[in-house]
Amino acid sequence: MKRDFEMLNEISVDLSRYDAEELSYFERKRIKKRISRKLGKKSPLPRIAVVAVLCGSLLWLPAIQSDVRAAFYGLASSIPAVRGMLDLFVGQPEQRLAEYKTTVGQTVSDNGIDVRLDEVLIDTGRLIISSTFHSDKINLEDALSPFPSVYINGKDVMKNGGGGNGNKAKIDDNTYSFISSVNLNGTTIEGDLEIRIVYKDLDFAGNEPAHKGNWGFTLHTSAEKLLGDTRTIAIDRSFSLDNGQQIRIEAMELSPISTTIHYHILNGKDLDVLFQVTGSDGSRLIPVSAVTMSQNSHIRFSKLPEDLPSLTVVPYVISGEEGSKQPKEKTFLEKESFEVKIK
Repeated sequence: MKRDFEMLNEISVDLSRYDAEELSYFERKRIKKRISRKLGKKSPLPRIAVVAVLCGSLLWLPAIQSDVRAAFYGLASSIPAVRGMLDLFVGQPEQRLAEYKTTVGQTVSDNGIDVRLDEVLIDTGRLIISSTFHSDKINLEDALSPFPSVYINGKDVMKNGGGGNGNKAKIDDNTYSFISSVNLNGTTIEGDLEIRIVYKDLDFAGNEPAHKGNWGFTLHTSAEKLLGDTRTIAIDRSFSLDNGQQIRIEAMELSPISTTIHYHILNGKDLDVLFQVTGSDGSRLIPVSAVTMSQNSHIRFSKLPEDLPSLTVVPYVISGEEGSKQPKEKTFLEKESFEVKIK
């Protein structure tokens, strides 16, 4: 079986067959229930909200799973989810990402679990990792999404304020694919990169003890192509909320993978500020993730559609409370809206 597992590498999912579903920021609680995730304990970030994984989990189950199972049992030589997972996570067809991601395919076995590192994609401010776990001995059904330690050129990303989120998809009873999105706050990404990715122990839901293990991988890659194709548009706008909180919008970053607004929230955390972004053609960018209520906040959206001349950005306010205490109301600040010229 191990030999079969090591052969599972080549087929990808035709993403054009599946429709994306836009989700609001307030649906994040429902989405979290469908995504097993584990945050690194070292992360000092005030809040990481998974707004939508660009339908990674929603499209995966049940729409894609039946196709994946058929391919797995029929061909016994590929896992479509391995490559499709990463592409679904960022919401783009695979051919658009090919020149920016690194295919690895290394397999490490320890304590009854085989782990294969499939693909790695560097975006501005984050590292996206696709991996597959397989075991004939350990039941992985209740395994939480493993969050790896990441070292870039020898430096621990977590010590620079990294954190992240994860996504899990079942291939069969013995095999699961995982996506980890690791924040690279404070980490310099330039030139040639040596990336060390280490999964240590595997946690399970409930009271089940962690399964001990150590699965480490090293790869060499570069982010120069991505950085060369990334634009930063200065915004430099400020406004105040009625309660005295100050909002400073710094810039919009346009990468081949995503669109990110960088901003600062100062003088309190009673209220949170997010943004709605609409293209000049009426299309709305889908929020992917956010780190908010911080002096270094950002909200990440899907990739900017091609040929859009401009975007309209409207800030809106929600309560700073989290969980069940958070009211669902949001207040749009139309007077603080602004246009971003793309072309």
